[in-house]
Amino acid sequence: MPQVGPSQVTCVSSPCRHGFPQAFGFHPTKGPKLIDEWEGQSGVREMTDWLRNDVNGDKRKGYERANEMQKQIRSELVAEDYDKLVSRMGEYNAAKFVESGIAGIPSSQTYNVKCIHAHVADHLCRSSQSNNTNTSTEGNIIGEHALNILQNQRGVSTLGNDVCWQQCSLRHEQLPSDWNYVPKKNRQGLRSTRQRRKERREED
Repeated sequence: MPQVGPSQVTCVSSPCRHGFPQAFGFHPTKGPKLIDEWEGQSGVREMTDWLRNDVNGDKRKGYERANEMQKQIRSELVAEDYDKLVSRMGEYNAAKFVESGIAGIPSSQTYNVKCIHAHVADHLCRSSQSNNTNTSTEGNIIGEHALNILQNQRGVSTLGNDVCWQQCSLRHEQLPSDWNYVPKKNRQGLRSTRQRRKERREED
């Protein structure tokens, strides 16, 4: 579980089998920890194909509603810090950031699934089973479908396994043999960070 201050948490999902939240909404935002293997096996393409097979337009409308909710949440989060955002990103990029939808995708693009993690996290935090009371409880149609695939087709327990609590419990002193998860998307970033730190130490 990331170490963050209470002011950074914007919403909390329903709990796993051990009682810990399955996902948080952070400022900045972060996603859940369930889906790396599936994404590595063309999960994004699978979900995008499902999204585009939309005879009645219900999926597109659900995606649009999720994007609009993300825009609203993002606008509220940066309202007091917008000038800082502009100074850091520039006026054009800051405006694009605030106007973007799920996972930073343009809110008008409702035909691509950029990141399954983001949709699942959004659904977990905004569904009717969420512990959050400050946003819509409709959930996310793409995240809901992804969870159904994980549970019913891929046999994944989305409520956790017997030992995953070892990473989430702040009362547990982790041992080298404990269960630990590092998202695949972050591994290259972590390696790069370690390399930069090593280079700085050598320069000093």
